[in-house]
Amino acid sequence: VEHRRLGWDLAVVGVRTDEPVPYRAGQFLGVEIPQRPRLWRSLSPANAPSPDGLLEFHVRAVPGGWVSGAMVAHSRIGDSWRIGPARGEMLVDRQSARDVLMVAGGTGAAPVRALLEELSTGDGQPRVQVFVGGRTWDDLYDITKLRRLSYAASWLDVIPVVQNDDDGLGGAERGTLAEVVTRYGAWADHDIIVCGSPAMIRATVSRMLVAGTPLDRIAYDPFTDD
Repeated sequence: VEHRRLGWDLAVVGVRTDEPVPYRAGQFLGVEIPQRPRLWRSLSPANAPSPDGLLEFHVRAVPGGWVSGAMVAHSRIGDSWRIGPARGEMLVDRQSARDVLMVAGGTGAAPVRALLEELSTGDGQPRVQVFVGGRTWDDLYDITKLRRLSYAASWLDVIPVVQNDDDGLGGAERGTLAEVVTRYGAWADHDIIVCGSPAMIRATVSRMLVAGTPLDRIAYDPFTDD
């Protein structure tokens, strides 16, 4: 029902299912598209579960990505996608007394936004610190919506991170996500969720472990690039 290009390699795709898909914010779904039959890929919805069956996916075409490239360049309104069952452990434990740290790189912002939408309902939200990063400001394609959520929630703080700020926009931490997050400490008293490319997840988790972060406090899903 929606296909919106945000750049040559990035698109937002809206899918309305026949009936609501059972999943929790932060999980991912298996997806098959008509342009690449029998080639299933994992995508995380960028919205919390909705009774109208609407799913929003953020898709980046990776170099050589047979499926992701087709999703970005060739998806059309009216296509029929097949959706598989939900999987993944990137969930916020509402029973935990700990604050939460979320680290999102690239389209890892999608499951983070879904988690924040889900947390915004009900009472008793934990304190949540979000770092969302990319090489440049253009990579922070969803920063406006994430900041809008933070303006409406006293329990939420969103910090943009860029490696290069050639446009001189300012207002962001400089460096990689791994560098910036560990600059603030080990976050040993937080529940931690890391979302992004496999390389970003490896770099961030490795650096946090060196900084003293307990491994059992870090949740992430091991995706492939495509």
